[in-house]
Amino acid sequence: MQMEIPVGDNSAAALWIYDLVCALLPQMQQLNLSHEALGTLDTLLKRIQSEVETSKNPVPGVALIGAWCSRPAGGSVSAGTLRSTMAKRNSQV
Repeated sequence: MQMEIPVGDNSAAALWIYDLVCALLPQMQQLNLSHEALGTLDTLLKRIQSEVETSKNPVPGVALIGAWCSRPAGGSVSAGTLRSTMAKRNSQV
């Protein structure tokens, strides 16, 4: 397993955070998660950029976690089996 936390100190870091919020917003709304504290999305990018420029500190991104595994030689798993396994895991959460 590996965890990586991207860090930036410019508008690219702010844009990455803004894009992530915009990508997650439909799911947040579907799950009735509060997002009012973010204010209007029309000005969110400018506000984040301003905060980054004012702070003069590195901006940590969201932790990216990757995991991998290996299987015995000759073993195979079908796409259907993977979907079934993932569906079972998701229903347990």
